[in-house]
Amino acid sequence: MVSHQCLQLDLELDETEYFELLMRIGVDKQAILKMLLVNNNMAAVAQLAQRVDIRALVPQQKIADQIAMLTVLAQQPSYGAFIRGLEQSESLKLRQHVQALITQHGLKPYPEPAFHIVDFGVYDMAGNTDPESGSTRKTAREPHCVQATTEIKPELGMFFGFRFTATDPANAPSVLVHNVHVVHPIFDANSQTVKMHTSTWQQNGYSNANIFLGWHFETADELIAGQYHFSAVSTEGKLLAEKTFTVL
Repeated sequence: MVSHQCLQLDLELDETEYFELLMRIGVDKQAILKMLLVNNNMAAVAQLAQRVDIRALVPQQKIADQIAMLTVLAQQPSYGAFIRGLEQSESLKLRQHVQALITQHGLKPYPEPAFHIVDFGVYDMAGNTDPESGSTRKTAREPHCVQATTEIKPELGMFFGFRFTATDPANAPSVLVHNVHVVHPIFDANSQTVKMHTSTWQQNGYSNANIFLGWHFETADELIAGQYHFSAVSTEGKLLAEKTFTVL
């Protein structure tokens, strides 16, 4: 992942133009966010939050930066319930700020979930998991949860994650197209350190079935300890399901 320091370039572009350039060329969103916070460019933070789900990135920032971020996120309805979820933060300053935002903006808690998690942990895959013809995307066939846990002892070839489904399939789309976001550690060869990275892809599944969202350790260099946060987000930006795992 590119560090935010590497993004501090003098390209004779204004802040908006530079932000759009970074988004267009696919720079890691965590690095972009850090650069925006260092530069106190909260208008661009708001734009970033509109275009990608940054909830998993908020707790990784300093308390002062979290407070600044929540102030702008409170103006976006899709983040209201997330902010309410921080009412029990260990930080007194953050709790007080969240309470003020709830009062100021009338933030509502999460409604009855349209989707819920069926099971989670380590899975065996029955059937073919090789990429389909003409595609690099793999198809998960009949995943079977063999160990319910959020603490993962990594092994080469392992699958872990969760399955979710519609709470009321009759009122859900028959085929659910959604975006997957996984915030996970990677080894950065340039700095020789482990950094956090967000991997994103789009997948679909039948709402009346159990949809698998997970991670596959394909190579030995992927066996990195740390937190792995999974989230399924609709194409309209609504959080469908999320779960955090700790790889030991």
